[in-house]
Amino acid sequence: MPSVTLQFPSGRGTGRSFIAQLARDLVGCIDELGSAIADARQMAAEYHELSRLPDVELAKRGLSRETLARHVVLGHRQ
Repeated sequence: MPSVTLQFPSGRGTGRSFIAQLARDLVGCIDELGSAIADARQMAAEYHELSRLPDVELAKRGLSRETLARHVVLGHRQ
């Protein structure tokens, strides 16, 4: 009876594939986290800038103190 050898796809069974995939996933998570932090900083700066405007100027832009945070977080998607 001939012996049968299991053929694994390239890299399987060596541990390299798992570590490489883990590294790619980690880099992707770090990129997403960096992007989220950048977006949050931009929103904070916009909120700070708008919060310093007088009520009359906010009204010209269609905003009020109560809707300011929602406008900054949602942008023009309201």
